[in-house]
Amino acid sequence: MHVTSQNFEYAPVPYDGQWPTLFRRLALEIRDACVPYDAIEKIDHIGSTSIAGLSAKPVLDLLIELKPGMRYAEQLSRTLADAGFKAKGENGIAGRLYFTRAPRGPTPATHIHAFVTGHSDLTRHLAFRDYLRANPKVTNEYAALKAKILAENSISRDAYQEKKAPFLLATTAAALEWYSTHDLKDGRKRKPKKKVVVYVTRKNARAETELLVFDHVKPTYADANPQVPTGSVDKKEEIPLAAERELLEEAGLELDLVMLGSYVFYKPHLDRFQDRHHFLAQSLKPLPDTWTHTVTGRGNDKDLVFKFYWLPLSQARETLRVELGRGLDYFNVK
Repeated sequence: MHVTSQNFEYAPVPYDGQWPTLFRRLALEIRDACVPYDAIEKIDHIGSTSIAGLSAKPVLDLLIELKPGMRYAEQLSRTLADAGFKAKGENGIAGRLYFTRAPRGPTPATHIHAFVTGHSDLTRHLAFRDYLRANPKVTNEYAALKAKILAENSISRDAYQEKKAPFLLATTAAALEWYSTHDLKDGRKRKPKKKVVVYVTRKNARAETELLVFDHVKPTYADANPQVPTGSVDKKEEIPLAAERELLEEAGLELDLVMLGSYVFYKPHLDRFQDRHHFLAQSLKPLPDTWTHTVTGRGNDKDLVFKFYWLPLSQARETLRVELGRGLDYFNVK
């Protein structure tokens, strides 16, 4: 859903699958710059750009958890100043260090919210983010509310925030209650499991794009069909190498892959989050219209038999199971 307002410096735009990747790059740069004085406990992606499928202002919001101590705050401020960030003080929230930076290259505008370990806003931000990630219905309600408000004539930024406030207050309260009952104190349950998803496309005789999919043949799982090659990233395994391995094990193919990006996906029946990293392979050499393949490797899928075939891209978007069709939209696969 594309919503705009001429009164906004950064008007909301449809979700962009590159936002998580750009966040990771920036977070790594900041953490590396802080290594000499080890100020940072954790850096998280928060705000609307962290929630897959939600329209958002093209602004990356970073949540930094700082180790206690005034020197850490001072050192972080110096590091961010060197990276082009402007310090805004608390900016209305007690105990916050707030920094902003205009768009730079491929990285959109960035806002940094830094708090010392133990500050309640650390939990509040993460609870809201994870609650929306786990509840697509609430995410859709939020997106619809944004669109409705921005459809009003000459809506100002202050009015936009004011009209969102009741929803945000109610949702934050629900999120904090949900978060307190679903989170483990050591954080293990909150850490998403890394997954790779591989889309293989080709052009048919009518120059239409088709997507390679498979059905389970042995054993038969009719309710799980169709899917695309997908699998877990092994411990210490590089994500691109994991994608190449999964494609070879599940489809018997060795193709050049291009990384599209990632987003966090929630699996309700497992009560777990997945960090899905998506790759694209465009087959330039002829591949069969259909074939069967026995899965190799050491994973749980070993010795399963898959039947591969091609679906028109539009059909695949609608029929892929476990919401694997999301990535086709989020990364604008055509």
